[in-house]
Amino acid sequence: MSRAMTDDDLITLKDASEVIFGGKVSPATLKDQWRRGNLELSKIGRSYFASVADFKGLKTKCLVEAPARDSGSTRSEEPGQSSTVEAVAAQDSLLQTISELRNPLANTSRRNTSSKTAPRRSSQTF
Repeated sequence: MSRAMTDDDLITLKDASEVIFGGKVSPATLKDQWRRGNLELSKIGRSYFASVADFKGLKTKCLVEAPARDSGSTRSEEPGQSSTVEAVAAQDSLLQTISELRNPLANTSRRNTSSKTAPRRSSQTF
């Protein structure tokens, strides 16, 4: 006697792979989604099970949003600087810092700096 599956029925990862995902998702991928926290599983013997509702919920958890447009003209934005202006300014600043760090520093040993500026003070009082 065969009956239709309900959302509360438990099925194996292999069955879910074939029935719910049409064979496009492997059982290993479903188990990986469990490791990532996107799917709750029960282990009975050597097999992993989840409800039909859990597998359907996985579909909604893993939906990917359409990416925003990276280039082209958009009418909703105000005219102004390109989005790359900030990145170029940051890169220029970094290159200047690197250039400055490559230049050797002035000699700052005690012998070179103390005799030219001011005489040394003695720590003793007379």
